[in-house]
Amino acid sequence: MPKSDLSDPRNRILLAWPAPRLDDELRDLVEQGLAGLVFPGDAFGSQEAAAAFCHELQQLAGEEPLLLAAEAEDGRPWLPPELDLADPAMLGFEYEEDGEGMEIQLQAIELGRALAAHGLTYFRGPRLDLARPGERGNQDCFGGEPNLVAVVGPLYIESLQAAGVIAAASAFPGRGAIEGKLGAEDILRFDAAPFLAAAGRGLEVFEMAAGSYSAFGDEKAAANPDLIEWLREDIGFRGVIASPPLDQLGEDLAAAAREAADAGCNLLYLRQREKLGEVLAALAPKTALERKLATRHANRIRKLRLDWLTE
Repeated sequence: MPKSDLSDPRNRILLAWPAPRLDDELRDLVEQGLAGLVFPGDAFGSQEAAAAFCHELQQLAGEEPLLLAAEAEDGRPWLPPELDLADPAMLGFEYEEDGEGMEIQLQAIELGRALAAHGLTYFRGPRLDLARPGERGNQDCFGGEPNLVAVVGPLYIESLQAAGVIAAASAFPGRGAIEGKLGAEDILRFDAAPFLAAAGRGLEVFEMAAGSYSAFGDEKAAANPDLIEWLREDIGFRGVIASPPLDQLGEDLAAAAREAADAGCNLLYLRQREKLGEVLAALAPKTALERKLATRHANRIRKLRLDWLTE
């Protein structure tokens, strides 16, 4: 399948791959236009080996570079072991202390440089969703104060991306940090404030939450067209909207992919490589209108890759 056919659903798949080894199957997927890959970070062996492997992949991809990321065993974004970093998302808790802004910048730049040195181009983080009251001590997010997170989050993202690594802030719009008699859109604006601030400072990827957002109904955020329409039409966000891992949306991965795609997710993250065929079949366009919509989704991802990953 030629790369020019952006209606091919491979152009929208971020696929987990079990080992940094270029076999025939992986070669075919890259040549057919796969959007990106996620590797287990602990399988890289060394920075030099990781960089050489990722370089080989990018050479194969040609003029349209791949989104390349790594995960830890628990599914969190992988942090290179040579770094002596606190959990980067926890930096916001002490932001009010003197000099903390500089520490956030330095840690994010250090992380970005280390990821780039491994050949990685995409980081599924940081989290910009707000902690609920009482969750401050055990959440991997910047905290529960939207004004604070709206300062710290963009600062972290700008510094990370200055090193050449695309950030994908998660998990939009959160779980509803406040309760009360506010209208649904007022609650959403409260929770979305850090994401919207970051979008104004260079963030181009929102990763949707896997859970539901009660202010907009019981449907999972990544499969909720009303939420994504609000983000696109009311706010005017023109970047990439990514799904969480599809297995977090349901056991039927093909159905989960279709629901997320129909809701408006551009980039779909599949962890189960053995289900790729089923997911691709579910996403394959069957009409001229579906091909047009699929191409529009893929074009957002393609623009991201070309704008950020080519000189």
